[in-house]
Amino acid sequence: MPSRVFVPFFIGSLLLTLTWGTTLGMINLARLTSEWGLGTLPSSSVYAHAYVQVFGFMALFIMGVAYHVLPRFVGGVLQNARLVPWSFWLQLAGVVGIACGFFVGEPFTRPLWITGSACLLIAAALFCAVTLRTLESGVPGRELFRRWVAAGACWLAISSALAL
Repeated sequence: MPSRVFVPFFIGSLLLTLTWGTTLGMINLARLTSEWGLGTLPSSSVYAHAYVQVFGFMALFIMGVAYHVLPRFVGGVLQNARLVPWSFWLQLAGVVGIACGFFVGEPFTRPLWITGSACLLIAAALFCAVTLRTLESGVPGRELFRRWVAAGACWLAISSALAL
């Protein structure tokens, strides 16, 4: 696996936050604080903004950083590297599916939510598999960061499961 495996994660996270995340944030703020006639925007746009920022920007960014630096921290190589592109595309598809679901309305909202959340959960499981295997495969050490990284990877899976 090339050492630039993190690049799609950074590009994806920045594109999501600079397009949907920021735009929805500004629209939501304007809707709540001004009389610009934005009352027709569904209130669920607040949730769409949150999903794009948390699961799109933050999660993709953190996944990219982890895939890039974790092998260096543990003195090993990225394990199960073939799962990395899958985790990217599933995470991206999940975020886009959920965010679109908030705007298209019934009868598509629930199916998009469930499909998007399932994609997030699978992406998180793949991220956990790669992260935990990489932690195990490195040079044995007593660094405390290994526990925190493992806990963070598991927390992503738990939060994705809660979204489902």
